[in-house]
Amino acid sequence: MGRLVITDKPKARLEVVEPRTRRRLTAEEIESGLGAERVAIIPSGGSPMSAYALRQELFRRLRSTGGRPGLDGIDMKPKVPMRRLRWKKLERLAKQVENDGFRPSPAQLASIILDAGIDQFEEVLTKPAGEHPKSSALTPRQEGQSVTPEISAYIRVDQRLAELGCLFPAGIAVLPENFETVSSRADFRLRSETATIRTLFKNNEVPLGEIRPATERAPYTQNNNFEWLAPTLFISSAVLSEYPLAVSVALNVIGNYVTDFFRGIPGKKTVKLNIVVERRRDRSCKKIRYDGDVEGVSSLADIIRQISDE
Repeated sequence: MGRLVITDKPKARLEVVEPRTRRRLTAEEIESGLGAERVAIIPSGGSPMSAYALRQELFRRLRSTGGRPGLDGIDMKPKVPMRRLRWKKLERLAKQVENDGFRPSPAQLASIILDAGIDQFEEVLTKPAGEHPKSSALTPRQEGQSVTPEISAYIRVDQRLAELGCLFPAGIAVLPENFETVSSRADFRLRSETATIRTLFKNNEVPLGEIRPATERAPYTQNNNFEWLAPTLFISSAVLSEYPLAVSVALNVIGNYVTDFFRGIPGKKTVKLNIVVERRRDRSCKKIRYDGDVEGVSSLADIIRQISDE
């Protein structure tokens, strides 16, 4: 029977003599090596119509009006001839992109696809021969954002919560105004709009997290200005991993509510919103400070993801 002998003698160093960086394989080499057949060329930047981008655009434009949410920005409903088989396929596709609390109709899905198709078709017609159109028809639009959000370093939220004996939230959470400086969680102060945010998130099935037990209550500070001051939101890296669409839904819900809130009020309408984002790599946090118009709120989703992935 063999014996296993363990010694402290160091082993010889293993050296890798291959280059650390290998060159990128060309499409032709992959085709030849795998015996593949090229059937189409997709322009760089992703597929022309990805399911993720489609869902993002549906989330961005679906607007709740009491019954089934309608598409924001629609100002006419023309009759479009269609084969019955195509309509059945739209019904199946609408079912496939459904999610909890998110059930677009086949007609709404068709509207989004038609918008993207029109843009891409126009680009094909206007591009010089040989150039491929950009595949960005379903990327969230930036036209509403009139200001650049300020991004700054923020304390590690998980460590601060532990210091104060708080819970780590399982969903998007509201942070008190004095979260950074308070010495006890009993002294937390929340903005008056916190109750509105919680109700909106609950009604639209946005995952909402709490940092304190439900039995504890914190006083609210009243806002009397002609602007909408949202409470500070905290988005952990776990939320972005487990609920990848939650941020877009939350921002659209806020944007739709504020639009209704300002309806009929003349003059400039300003939204002030602070969002603390936890980075996946080391759990450090950054704070986004947005002070601008309502239309720019939804575009913050891309910035949040960029910070999380840094």
